[in-house]
Amino acid sequence: GTLAMDIDVQGTYEAPVPTGEFQLRNAGLTIPDLGRRFDKIFLGATMDQSTIKLEKLSISEGDTNIALLGKLNHDKLSPTTLQGDLKSNRFDVGTFVGFPFFATSDMSFNGDLSKDPMQMTVNVEQLDVQLTEDISSDLHPTELDGDIIVLNRNADGSIMIDGEVTSATTEQGNDANSMLSSLALSTRVIMSRDCWVHHPYGEVNLTGDFTAAVRGTNVVMSGEVEAIRGQAEFLGKIFRVERALVTFTGADPPNPRLQIEAAYELDQNI
Repeated sequence: GTLAMDIDVQGTYEAPVPTGEFQLRNAGLTIPDLGRRFDKIFLGATMDQSTIKLEKLSISEGDTNIALLGKLNHDKLSPTTLQGDLKSNRFDVGTFVGFPFFATSDMSFNGDLSKDPMQMTVNVEQLDVQLTEDISSDLHPTELDGDIIVLNRNADGSIMIDGEVTSATTEQGNDANSMLSSLALSTRVIMSRDCWVHHPYGEVNLTGDFTAAVRGTNVVMSGEVEAIRGQAEFLGKIFRVERALVTFTGADPPNPRLQIEAAYELDQNI
């Protein structure tokens, strides 16, 4: 890809004031551990004394893509408020959580990062999640790029790394754990009534309103996710989902209550 950058930093060491713009065009990125090859990466950002504006971040993988734009307000580079929009088209986001699923969505988010805990609200619309019948995460990078050759794999399918790199990776992991322990974030997720989850053996139309409060490694969830309608195949029969409700009670760790009602219509000739 090509990179263009024009940034001016003024102010003091303790209170720098960066201004300018940053452009990345038509870049590519391969992540061997995930077996992913991203292309057509475009990134455009501008900044002034109080705002960092992400004008465009788009990433493609084959005929799928994801795009993000937004604005971060700050006080001497200390984040204050955040808002943005995220759109995806059949993008494989499941790899990052351990099993593949493909998401099409239109999301908007905003938040106040100056509070303790930080406050975020995410509005989810037109969500369409496609689950696969095989949820294996054992991907093969050589199928995506002929220049990548995996010589050894660990038992979990990840690439085997030599000792020196492993040591560095461990240090990075410790730094990440330290950052995670100081994280305090409350996120409210509002799902509209046009959210769907599809699987080869069924589909369900969802809506919901729930909050996830994260403090360090502790997660507390409250609210509900409800199935409006749907159907599922079980023991060779098609069941109609009459009602399904997942209630997050605020327990730590989360221990949601499940209430599922499904019906199967017998043949009238019986």
